Amino acid sequence: MRLPQPVEEKQWAEAVTLCDQALAVAATHRIDSAQKGRIYLRKANALVKQDKYPEAIEAYKRSILEENTQAARDALRKTEAAKKAYDYQQYLDPVKSEEEKEAGNKLFQAADYPAAIGKYTEALRRNPDNYKVYANRAACYIKMMDWGKGLDDCNKCLGFDPTFVKAYVRKGRIEHFLKRYPQAIDTYKQGLQYEPTNEDLLDGLRQTHAAIAEANRSGEVDPQRREESMRDPEVQRIMRDPLMNQILQDLQDNPEKAQSHLKDPKVMQAIEKLAAAGIIRLG
Repeated sequence: MRLPQPVEEKQWAEAVTLCDQALAVAATHRIDSAQKGRIYLRKANALVKQDKYPEAIEAYKRSILEENTQAARDALRKTEAAKKAYDYQQYLDPVKSEEEKEAGNKLFQAADYPAAIGKYTEALRRNPDNYKVYANRAACYIKMMDWGKGLDDCNKCLGFDPTFVKAYVRKGRIEHFLKRYPQAIDTYKQGLQYEPTNEDLLDGLRQTHAAIAEANRSGEVDPQRREESMRDPEVQRIMRDPLMNQILQDLQDNPEKAQSHLKDPKVMQAIEKLAAAGIIRLG
């Protein structure tokens, strides 16, 4: 039995028709499984060329049932991956993404935060580059006190656009609530580089400085504040620095000797960061 050849001529639709005809003949004649497997394989290849992935996958599976070849197995895996990528591309729709975002905004205003998260998530599925949605979803997570997911969304948003101030406002707010005061200060200051008069950033910065001052006045060690601050890579770096350790020791045992170091702006910046972290007390 001669196998249909139009695949090589890129006559894909005709190739599928001829393969189906060949399979119909095979059903009523004694055609060995290997040959039927090759017909299904050619049919599947022709279907792939037409982006008919579900039908192609089914044909590859039939081919494997008839003749379990490496070529058919490899083609099946490749086609399943291609279908996944194709389906993803077909699902993308910037217009629908904006519609889902607006629906999420309305739900947020109605204080239905779980439903708003669902809409924002769908908006991102429709258009992963619609980065402002991350900041919107972060606002929902803040309302629900899901700090980890909120912080993650703020960072994703800033990964797309480091100048998007709303993300700094929400990130700083989360860090403040977590008592990561040094990180919150850094976040607010980063945002102020792009919008120096932003009231939300300035107010957040004032609140964080006030919280630090209040904590220092109390004289009590807040375990959560200290633990959160010690997660800051910059605080960890300062604490590992032998020179800074010597300066901290001098501040405690020999304040006069430490004064010369405190004239260095970088040293003072490190000291202030440790004070903000609750590691040391100033004044």
